[in-house]
Amino acid sequence: MRLRQFALKHTFIQEHNQEGHSYTVGHNDMSDWTEEEFAAILKYNAVEPAAEDIAELSVGATSTPIDWRTQNNS
Repeated sequence: MRLRQFALKHTFIQEHNQEGHSYTVGHNDMSDWTEEEFAAILKYNAVEPAAEDIAELSVGATSTPIDWRTQNNS
């Protein structure tokens, strides 16, 4: 199964690189992965924070702003 996946990817790479695109593609550690394996590792799993983990901050209680561009960088 891995050899077949690698062979399919190799064919894609050769065809793509012969088409004269502005970039080339090549093999890497994932050349024998299935599309499902590749998609699973790239899947974004959003996690909603629990209500008790959310803090409200008052922006009215901030101190005097500092212009860091005028500060000594040492």
